[in-house]
Amino acid sequence: MAMNLTLGAARELIDPADVAALRTAGVLVSDPRRERPRYFDGRFLAARDLIRDQQYFLTREADLGREAGSGVASGLFVSPGDTPQGLNVAAGQGITPAGELVLLPHTLKINLADIPVAEQYSAKFGLGRIPVAPLRSRTGLFVLALRPVEFSANPVGAYPTTLTGPRTVEDGDIVEATAVVLVPWQDDGAADALEARRGRAARTIFTQSQQAMVSANVLPIAMLALQGNNIVWIDEAMVRRELGADRGDLPGLGFAPRALRLAHLMQHQVHLADVVAQMRGRSFPAASQFPALPPAGPLPPGIIDTADFTQRYFPSEVDCDFSIIPDDELPALVEEALALPPIDFLAPEAALDLTAVLILAPVPRAEFRGTLSQLQSRTRLLKPAAPNLVAQRKPLEILQRLRLPLPVSTPVVATPADAEWARLANLPTLWYVRRRNLAYRDDLAGTPVVVNPPTPS
Repeated sequence: MAMNLTLGAARELIDPADVAALRTAGVLVSDPRRERPRYFDGRFLAARDLIRDQQYFLTREADLGREAGSGVASGLFVSPGDTPQGLNVAAGQGITPAGELVLLPHTLKINLADIPVAEQYSAKFGLGRIPVAPLRSRTGLFVLALRPVEFSANPVGAYPTTLTGPRTVEDGDIVEATAVVLVPWQDDGAADALEARRGRAARTIFTQSQQAMVSANVLPIAMLALQGNNIVWIDEAMVRRELGADRGDLPGLGFAPRALRLAHLMQHQVHLADVVAQMRGRSFPAASQFPALPPAGPLPPGIIDTADFTQRYFPSEVDCDFSIIPDDELPALVEEALALPPIDFLAPEAALDLTAVLILAPVPRAEFRGTLSQLQSRTRLLKPAAPNLVAQRKPLEILQRLRLPLPVSTPVVATPADAEWARLANLPTLWYVRRRNLAYRDDLAGTPVVVNPPTPS
């Protein structure tokens, strides 16, 4: 029988006489948060009864919101304002991990010098575990978040509740609103440069165990770095998640949700662009700027030395190959790599020894066959130009495990294939993807075994 939605809730009504027996048998579970007044003719109603009614529906809505997942439903993008202390937050809405709705009906211009508001919210809602300095001198990492709040307004006359009581004035409405709050980011590098703290914060968020970094009562939309109350950088992808992103896990495997891995890629793209602009053409090893990399991502220019085809970006423990791919197939390969774990440069050395990446040069599909014909093979090995992690090892470990590239005793003879590889290495759109060990390592591959066919009977 189909449920008639016009008749309200289709719940079975239990006789009150049966409730005690069912509870004693342990087969009846009630939710004390979802109790509502039972109305009948002749009942005297007080304000507390109507408040219970409101709380009942607010609880139901929050439960449904949590089941849908938390995150940004639309908008709420953060951009720099007109001043070093200004921010713009676009209109939009989202749901906090606690299931509450936050809404900005129009673009909000925020001045971070509004000290009383930020300090009051941080203290009132208990969002910071330690006292914070006044915002005018504040320096460090902060999470910009939205907090659902409510307040009473619109006074009306209240009649006395007794025969001799006086008339009073009470606020007649409860107004729901959204407050912008700054949550101090708790890390152990308060004395370090803000750029270094950015990389460590990204590693903590994207590679460590999934623990709530801020209160479940707020919706994070961006991470900010402040220097004396001036904005140094804004990183949305660090903490912003789309609605339902926490429901995209691979079931039963314990992996991070896909949206979190995709957010790591998006965050790394922005962070890498900032680092490249700061370096002004100077090359750098990845571990010096990023404690962890997503399993796929873009590469900075000039990481391959075309004189001897060595790479100076990944540490020597990571095996690197260079190949080409039709540019329209790159998204599919990146999507496949996102199922793999991040590349954590602070992980034990044995983990890096089992890490391999493929550096890809995307070429137009129409040019792919012609490019491939100029190469002697589709893949070329890239040796490390320097062991980027040697400085992190003990002297005995350096002697035991040092793997420096052998010096070239004879000059490299340029060939047409080398010239084509050099052209590909200088493309501005190189990407890397992490490779699966099972499909890549020879020592993990199976060997054929001859099976004698059964003799005919």
